[in-house]
Amino acid sequence: MIRQFTTTLLASLCAVLSACSAKPPAESELPEALLQARIQGIYDAPIGLTDGHYEGPPFVAGGASRPRVTLLQSLVARGDLDAGHPDSGDVSISAAGADDHAVVLTESSGGSGSFIYLALLRPQGTGLVNVATTLLGDRVDVTSLTIVNGEIRASMLVHGPDDPVCCPSQRSEKSWLLIGDEISEVTEFSGHLVYGHEAREFIPCSEALAWWVVDGTGGDMPTAYRTLALAPYTPIYAEVRGATGPTPNAEFARPYERRLRIIELMQAARENASCPLQGPLRHRPQQQ
Repeated sequence: MIRQFTTTLLASLCAVLSACSAKPPAESELPEALLQARIQGIYDAPIGLTDGHYEGPPFVAGGASRPRVTLLQSLVARGDLDAGHPDSGDVSISAAGADDHAVVLTESSGGSGSFIYLALLRPQGTGLVNVATTLLGDRVDVTSLTIVNGEIRASMLVHGPDDPVCCPSQRSEKSWLLIGDEISEVTEFSGHLVYGHEAREFIPCSEALAWWVVDGTGGDMPTAYRTLALAPYTPIYAEVRGATGPTPNAEFARPYERRLRIIELMQAARENASCPLQGPLRHRPQQQ
């Protein structure tokens, strides 16, 4: 009995150890199309990665300094950048069931700086297309990267007021949305909200501009508007979390400077005395 128990225990331990040391399954490996991707937005012209790296010609013939870009393979997030935003006004190029990718790249040109970029890639055909790239900073330290419900989220160490350039120590949580062809940082806004079929606009407090609104709240925002608005197309006060981007090419959206994709309604009320409405609403349909 003891011998049988020992044999069973050893077999179980061997199975566990084998599983731990086994190579990750093929689906967990980075796709070849990512490691060989063409990246834009770092230099004036796009660059092509080779096995996740790019090395350009020297800045001066015979010199040692040359542009270098490296994809950080430990910081790759997969997900659906359209999730939670069916009314984005954009046409997705992603194939059904295929993952979008968010990646972190480092760029150096021979000096002391090491510039960190966030790039987004979407499936097209059998490859991945880099649709947007943005600079995160010089020598910031990205510690995690995820895509959650269409939102790109990163934990980072950034420079505090007393930090040396080499060593950021201040923790920061940031998130972004892909809006059109822009990576736009998520932030908080307060202002006046109108939400109807022909007019969906947000006017920030003390501003005379108006943004076209896209709902990413899962219906919370339209429900709150219908509850609080005294009449159709009457503005209410709202505090929201979201990001702005280029206006979509849609009939009712064209008059607006930007679009605001709202992903969280934090507070709503019929009015707020500290947030005056500047000027008339951009578009108010005639009521029959």
